[in-house]
Amino acid sequence: MGLALSGGGARALAHIGVLEALEERGARIDCIAGASMGAAIGALYASGYAPVELERIVESIDWRQVFSHRRERTLVPLSRRLDEVPPVLKIGIEEGRFRLPSSTGSDYRLDRLLFRLLAGPGLRSGDDFDRLPIPFRLVATDLGSGSRVVLSHGGLARTVRASLSTPASLPPVP
Repeated sequence: MGLALSGGGARALAHIGVLEALEERGARIDCIAGASMGAAIGALYASGYAPVELERIVESIDWRQVFSHRRERTLVPLSRRLDEVPPVLKIGIEEGRFRLPSSTGSDYRLDRLLFRLLAGPGLRSGDDFDRLPIPFRLVATDLGSGSRVVLSHGGLARTVRASLSTPASLPPVP
């Protein structure tokens, strides 16, 4: 059986519940595909995380901190701590064209979280998603063409991060 997991941050726990129900019924998942949050949950499950582990991970994360626009204070030089101001939405004209920012968010904490959870499985698979315990695909968008891209290889944490990118919220992955 193939399983497709959709996007939407609030669906993370629903995806985990579906995985739990399928396991309870003895259903065998032969492959998984996901987009956005579905890519994150799908990658973790395809890498060998059990639904109970996924639930514990999702519930233990301070999501406001992960998506916070402010840098960790330890990363800010002392000279800047006194005059740090919140991020500002920068717009302007570049090469004669009106330009909006790619995002208002920071991806540092999210990148670090994904790397911590997925670097090991990604390395063990040799960056080939068919070599994960369950073969996996994820969907992202090519910002240049606007077309859907189905990814089957690459750095697992980085490709999941690419699928999680949301215009004006999280910066794209080059």
